[in-house]
Amino acid sequence: GLVDTIAVKSHEVIELAADLLVDARIDAELFRFRSAPVDVHRLAHRVVRDLRRLYPNRITLSARGASPRILGDAALLRKALTNLVTNAARHAGTGALIAVTVRRAEDGVLIIVSDDGTGMTPQQTREVFRRGLAGKSETGNGWGMLITRRIIELHGGRCMVDSMIDRGTAIVCSLPRVPPERGADVGATGAS
Repeated sequence: GLVDTIAVKSHEVIELAADLLVDARIDAELFRFRSAPVDVHRLAHRVVRDLRRLYPNRITLSARGASPRILGDAALLRKALTNLVTNAARHAGTGALIAVTVRRAEDGVLIIVSDDGTGMTPQQTREVFRRGLAGKSETGNGWGMLITRRIIELHGGRCMVDSMIDRGTAIVCSLPRVPPERGADVGATGAS
């Protein structure tokens, strides 16, 4: 209904403002990377719980076994995961299932956000983590996924995309247990 639409649009405006702020801070090297132990299961549970209230999609969480803990900035990682799930909800279609999976990897943790929605062309897949050449897309602002990639890379991780038209999309982010040495500030990584 109208109230749900207002809630979703309000969330999207707030997320865009948060994305722009994170990007500006990274560019200007204005904030310290607050590295502390992060319980990835707990973080994922909170993000999924909050976004289930906003989107009509069924959003599942698979996080079995002992929770992987990594050193990282919990606020930034929460932002990255929120962006991944929000992006899936926007682009996969309202009937799509969105599955969030957290699992241990040999040297850290994998966070996978997949959907069984509309999928993407190879060109769209290549451009997921770039600020859109044409600027804003019809259903998104072009910033959320760029910010997500930057956050994951700040943690020494990387993101990969696998998608097929009418089959859905999976985005896999790998994070090491300990972020790379950066001195005290984010800017020491030279993120661009």
